[in-house]
Amino acid sequence: MRNLVLKDAKWSFSLVHAKVKFPDELNYIEKKGVELIPFETVVDELCAAKHEFSMGSGTDLAEIVRYHPRFTVTKRLKSGRLD
Repeated sequence: MRNLVLKDAKWSFSLVHAKVKFPDELNYIEKKGVELIPFETVVDELCAAKHEFSMGSGTDLAEIVRYHPRFTVTKRLKSGRLD
């Protein structure tokens, strides 16, 4: 179907993932030709990029950034919990 819409496009498959319980699953997926992108990489790139977000789109981005390891470690340190 997608080739009917954009027949000259070069398609690829990517999977954005967080921590996984079974790393072998990622190895299997990658062997099938799927590009693996760690969620942390996406957040790092979003945090490093210079963007002009509107109030609405910035709200969603703020929710994503809350999951970034640097944010969560800082938050846990401030609360006295570093488990």
